[in-house]
Amino acid sequence: MIDYFLIGIKSMMKSSVLTFAIYFVSFLLLLILWRRYSIAKISGGHFWIIFISRKEIFISIMLMSLEIALYL
Repeated sequence: MIDYFLIGIKSMMKSSVLTFAIYFVSFLLLLILWRRYSIAKISGGHFWIIFISRKEIFISIMLMSLEIALYL
């Protein structure tokens, strides 16, 4: 049964549209992880909790964007 599944996966990977979509989503995920790492490094906060930082830079940015969103 797994062999049949793998044959189907291999035939799907021959499609250029699906392959491009997988590469594009992978690139976006790596970009998001890199941005989170760089923001956490600059702010001194934790990697998984970006917006709670010691310098409180991102908390004020989030509050400003929330106020703008509520104004609209």
